[in-house]
Amino acid sequence: ILDLTHRDRVLESYLHIVDNTHVVGFRRSESWAKNQLVYFALEFSRPFIDTYSTSLGEVSRSKEMRSNEIKSAFTFSTQDGSPVLVRVGLSAVSIEGARENLKAELNHWDFERVKADADRIWNTELAKIIVTGGNENHLKNFYTALYHSMLAPNLFMDVDRQYRGRDFEVHHAKEFDNYTVFSLWDTFRAAHPLYTIIDQRRTRDFINTFLAQYEQGG
Repeated sequence: ILDLTHRDRVLESYLHIVDNTHVVGFRRSESWAKNQLVYFALEFSRPFIDTYSTSLGEVSRSKEMRSNEIKSAFTFSTQDGSPVLVRVGLSAVSIEGARENLKAELNHWDFERVKADADRIWNTELAKIIVTGGNENHLKNFYTALYHSMLAPNLFMDVDRQYRGRDFEVHHAKEFDNYTVFSLWDTFRAAHPLYTIIDQRRTRDFINTFLAQYEQGG
């Protein structure tokens, strides 16, 4: 199931079934942020054998749909017992940007390799602080909290360094990485001071992102 209605109020969405392994589209929605735009490029590891979509209560087999309520179902033959894998690229700029992000960031189907890469990357980040003493529960609590502190801010630009700014125009990040989701009502108390110690490079990117947001949004 591909559900483009889930989560918040959808203002506009688009779905294009390119072929029996590729689907692209976007959804524009509002909630606490008034105009959120996400493009996607989705790829299945094997061809689907059937598909249909619904929009505003109507069932359709159209390969291309545009409305504020789209859901699609895809059927696969799994008699050989092998899994159906899905990989998705996202972009706030364009469908092509989502395609290029997917190509650059996940160009294979090896699930165990993805898992091992994630383990390695997270262990490298969490090892920035080494804690001794206490018991196993204390260590679990500490490193879980440290992990939570690293879930945001999030990188917010494509591999070609294009991003959508506060003016909703597309910009190019020349000398910094653009970020989003700062949740600034309380993070200045402890999170950002922590980043100045364990993540100085990204802290510079955060500051340059703030300056860009000011220039583009006032």
